[in-house]
Amino acid sequence: MQCEETRARELRAALRRRFKAVLIDEFQDTDPVQFEIFQAAFGGSEHPLFLIGDPKQAIYAFRGADVFAYLDAAKGAARFSMGVSYRSDPGLIAAVNQLFLPAGSFLIDGINYSAIQARPGAKNGVVAPHAAPGSDTASLELLFVERNDASTAVKKAVARRTAARVVAADIARLLGEKGQHPAPRRAGADQRDGSRGPHSHQCPVAHRARRAA
Repeated sequence: MQCEETRARELRAALRRRFKAVLIDEFQDTDPVQFEIFQAAFGGSEHPLFLIGDPKQAIYAFRGADVFAYLDAAKGAARFSMGVSYRSDPGLIAAVNQLFLPAGSFLIDGINYSAIQARPGAKNGVVAPHAAPGSDTASLELLFVERNDASTAVKKAVARRTAARVVAADIARLLGEKGQHPAPRRAGADQRDGSRGPHSHQCPVAHRARRAA
C-alpha cells in the first residue's frame, strides 16, 4: 500500500513537471473516474485546470459518460461563458433563445440556458423555405413525423432515416440554388422508370411546422 502511494506521488510530480496547464475539452462526456484521475493529478496545485464543456451537449451516457460528473466539478469553480455566437445567423439564435430560455427547459437542475447574441454585423444567410406563407424571416423549422398507422408508434430507425432524407434533400436544394448540384428528388418519389424510391413503403411522412421562428 505504501509502495502504491509512493508511486502515485511520483506520477503526480512527473505529470506536473511536464504539463504546466491542463485543458480537458468536451468535459461533459467524461465520467467520475476520469475526473477523479485529473483531480488527483492536478487539483489543488499551481497548474490551471480548464474544463471545457456544455452539459446540454452530453450524449455519451451509453458508454459511461456522466453529466453529473460535470455538474459536480463545476461547483465552486470559476465559470466563463461565451455570450456571442460566431457560427449561427441572428434569426436562428433568436429562435433558439426563445425555445430554451424558459426555466427547466433541460429538466435537470444545474443545466441552464443563457441567451446569446449573434456576431456583430451578422445577417441571415438562409431563410427557411417552408415557413408560413408571407413570411420571409423564418430561420428555424420543426420537423414532425406522421404515423402511417395510428395504432403503432414510428420506429426510431425509420424516423431517423426519414429525417436524414429530408435534411439531405434540403442540402441538395441549397446547393442547387447556388448552381452546384441538380435539384433533388423527394425521398420515395417516382423514379424515371416508374418505380418507387428505396424503402418508400417504410417512410412515414415528414411534416414541417409552417410557423416562422
